Amino acid sequence: MGGPAQSKPSTESELGLARSALEKASLDLLFEELAYDEKCLQIHVQKLANYQVRLAHQRDEWLKKRLDRARSAVTKWWDSKVGGWFGFEYITCFWQGL
Repeated sequence: MGGPAQSKPSTESELGLARSALEKASLDLLFEELAYDEKCLQIHVQKLANYQVRLAHQRDEWLKKRLDRARSAVTKWWDSKVGGWFGFEYITCFWQGL
């Protein structure tokens, strides 16, 4: 009764082909996942770089505003304390000479 014995090798070969096809599909899926993860990482790094640039710009703007306020306060103080002694013309020439 060679019938069942003959069908068994063909079934094993079909299983082997199916197994290799499944392994190939699994490998292809892994490569797709890796490519997707790489794109996500690139986007994340770009967003982080953009955030760092915005943060530096915001810090520079804050420092500039703080220095402008300090300069305004010093000018007001200078005008109130020294402006009467030397006169406005002297102070203006002094500040422009710096």
